Amino acid sequence: MKEVQIEEVDRIAARNLIIEITAQRFAAARTATDFEKRVLAEAEALGEFARNAGTRTYCILVVSFLEDTFRENFVERWQIRPSQRNDFFGANGPLSTFAQRITLASGMSWLPECFVNEAGLLRKIRNELAHNHRIHSLIQDPLLSWANNLKPAETVWINEERTRYRDAYDAADRETQLRIRIFCVALHIIAAVVSRSKNIANELPTNYRASEDWRGMTDIEQGLIDAMVRHAYLSLGIPPSITP
Repeated sequence: MKEVQIEEVDRIAARNLIIEITAQRFAAARTATDFEKRVLAEAEALGEFARNAGTRTYCILVVSFLEDTFRENFVERWQIRPSQRNDFFGANGPLSTFAQRITLASGMSWLPECFVNEAGLLRKIRNELAHNHRIHSLIQDPLLSWANNLKPAETVWINEERTRYRDAYDAADRETQLRIRIFCVALHIIAAVVSRSKNIANELPTNYRASEDWRGMTDIEQGLIDAMVRHAYLSLGIPPSITP
C-alpha cells in the first residue's frame, strides 16, 4: 500500500479544525441551563437558611440537597419523563438510594474517583444524624472521624498571609469549621457531577476546561464556588465582599 504523505499545512488545518470544534462544544457546555440555574439558586437559598440552623438540620439539609441534585442530574441527562421517575427512583428502582446514585455516577465518570469517598462520608454523616438521636454534634464520634476525613475545601482560599478569613477561621470552633467543610465539599461534588456529565454529553473530555484559570470554568462551577465562598465568609461573620 502506498504511504500517504501528509503535508504540514494539512496538519495545521486539522489541528485548527479540532480546536474550533472543541471551542464550539465547550461554549455549549459552559452556559448554564435552566436546570443548572435552579441548582445555583437553591444552593444560595440553602446556604442562607442552613447558617442559622442547628447542626443536625444543617447536615441533613445540605447532604439531602446533594442527593437530590444527583437525582435531578440523572433526570436531566437521561431525559427521564415524569411517568418514568418511579421506575428509576422508586423503591425497586436502580437509583432509589443515594449509594446507588453515587455508584452509577462514578461508573459513568460523572463523579471523579477522588469524590467517591467524599460523597460516601457525607451520606454516612447525614444518615447518622437522621437516625441516631444521641448524636447531635460534628465533634462527636463517629461524625468527627468522618468529617475530619473530608478534604478541607473550606481552607482552599487561605494563603500564607494573614487575612480576615484566615483569622476568623482560626478563631472559630471546630463545629463551625466542619459545618463549612460539609457545605463546601457538597457543592464541590455537585459542580463536578453536573459539569463532567455535561462535558460528556457534548463529546468533550470529562475534565475539559477552556483554560486553567477561573475563566476556563463552566457557569455552574463558577456559581457554586461563589456560593461556597459566600457561605464560608458569612458563617464566620465576615462580609462576603471581602476577598480571600
